[in-house]
Amino acid sequence: MEKTNKKVIDVDKVKRLFSNNKLEEALLSDIDICDNCIVLKNNNFRLTYTLSSIDAKSSDDIGQLADQVGINNSRIVSNHQIHSNLVRKIDESTRTYIKDADAMTSNIEDTGLIIYTADCVPVVLIDPINKAVAAIHAGWRGTYGSIVEESISMMEKEYNTEPGDLHAYIGPFIGLGNFEVGDDLYYKFEEFMKEKSISMSDWQTAYDKIGFSYHLDLGRINELLMLALGVKSENINKLNICTVENSDLFYSYRAHNKTDKRIGTIIEIL
Repeated sequence: MEKTNKKVIDVDKVKRLFSNNKLEEALLSDIDICDNCIVLKNNNFRLTYTLSSIDAKSSDDIGQLADQVGINNSRIVSNHQIHSNLVRKIDESTRTYIKDADAMTSNIEDTGLIIYTADCVPVVLIDPINKAVAAIHAGWRGTYGSIVEESISMMEKEYNTEPGDLHAYIGPFIGLGNFEVGDDLYYKFEEFMKEKSISMSDWQTAYDKIGFSYHLDLGRINELLMLALGVKSENINKLNICTVENSDLFYSYRAHNKTDKRIGTIIEIL
C-alpha cells in the first residue's frame, strides 16, 4: 500500500474536542495529543486513536505510528471486517492471522487490537479487574446484531468479567445530525430496542426526525445497550465527536467521497 501523504492537523482543535469530553476524569486519565494520534492511557492500558494525517490501513503509516507511540508493531492484530456480529478471542495461538470478524477480545499483554472505522462506531471495553479488553467495530449492522452484547458475553465467559466493572469508550463516529436513515431501518431499530427492554423515553434520546427523515445516534444506541447489560453510566465515555463534522481530523466515508482510508482505534494491555 502506498504511503499516505502527510496532512497538517489542527492539534489545538483536537485538544478542544477531547477536553470537552472530560476524559481526564475517566479510567485512562493520561492524555497525549500529537499530529498523528490521540493516546489515552494509565499504567495498565493504552488506547490510541489515529487522525487523518495517517491512514490506519497503511502498514507504513501504522509502523511509523507504532514507533512514535511505543506500540509493538509486530503484535498488532486486526480483523477482516465484514459488518457482522462475530467476535474473536485473541491469544498467542490466534494473534498471528486475520479472520472475518468485527470484534476482538484479549487478555494478553503487549498486543494491540486494532479496528478500522470511517463513520461507524468504534467501541472499546476495558476490564481493569481481570485485565481484559475488547475492540469492536459497530456499524449499524453490527449494532443491530448485538455485537457489543456478544463481546461482553465472551469477556464474561473467557475472563470472568463483570459488566459492572467494565469501562467503555465510544467514538468518534457519525453524529445524529448526519446519519439519515430510511423509515424501514428506523422501525427495525425501534423494534430491536423494545426487544432489548430499552424504555421508550431512553430510545427517544437515540433518534430524531429532521424534516421528513429519521436520523439515528448509533453511539447513543450502543450506550443504551451497554447500560441494559449492566455497564455503569459513569464508566461509559461517549465521545461526542462527529466524523462528518470533523472530517478535517478524522476519515469519514460520507464526507470524503467513499474513501477507503480509515481511522485506527488500538487498545493494548501494557
